[in-house]
Amino acid sequence: MSFFGSVGFSAAALFLAAAPQGPASFCDPNLVKDTKSSMSYQMRGDRCEGIYAQQVGTVSLDLRSFVKGAGSFDPEHDRQIVLAWKAPKDVTGDVKLRAFSLKPRTYFRMDTAKPAGGGSYDWPSDFLASADLGGKDVGVLAWLTLPGPAGRNREIYLPIRAKSTKLSDDYELTLVPSKKLKKVLISLSQTNEQGGVSKVVFSNKEVGGEFPYFPSNEPTVISTGKIESAGYYHLEIKATAASGDSVISEIDFYHSAD
Repeated sequence: MSFFGSVGFSAAALFLAAAPQGPASFCDPNLVKDTKSSMSYQMRGDRCEGIYAQQVGTVSLDLRSFVKGAGSFDPEHDRQIVLAWKAPKDVTGDVKLRAFSLKPRTYFRMDTAKPAGGGSYDWPSDFLASADLGGKDVGVLAWLTLPGPAGRNREIYLPIRAKSTKLSDDYELTLVPSKKLKKVLISLSQTNEQGGVSKVVFSNKEVGGEFPYFPSNEPTVISTGKIESAGYYHLEIKATAASGDSVISEIDFYHSAD
């Protein structure tokens, strides 16, 4: 397995953009579905899942996956996919779970929520098999909503991990830019529970090597590098498009150090 201005981040691609449609619905009403197709984005048991129509809007750089050793899977043979996470101790409430297609021109999404303390979700793979989406075609996200500064809530990402594979020492983010990029810089800081910076781990580290390649509308994978101490972290991503426009994304996450 694997955000404003003329080039901006699409918040709708990162978070559930509105309250659930009903007491048992996890569907995002901002997604346009094809009501004539049985494969369309709709409630399927304990999740909302399916194919939605392409939406053309502002230029964006969308977060599509945040994982740690998520491993691979084959929906033709694996009846369920275990999405596991490590939440901070004593946290209550639900973890929001979202999956995306990383295949070009395939607009698939899955949304659901599970108790944070449960630690995992067994995701049925039947729809993925029907849509011909395998392990390399799917990105996954998990996040909590916790109190932040000035009484405002903030989203804390929890890297998805697989129970059945050896975990890597770093985290991988998958981003899909709608414009070709020429440079990506990342900065990482450790924070307190309210989001205040307590330690700068590194600043403006360039990713992609000597000849970076960040094509439009294709997955770009970025590694955070190994993180030592458990706690809350803030990741800033600065991207410059080939056109000269630039974007900044800021992501908060929790690192459990195990």
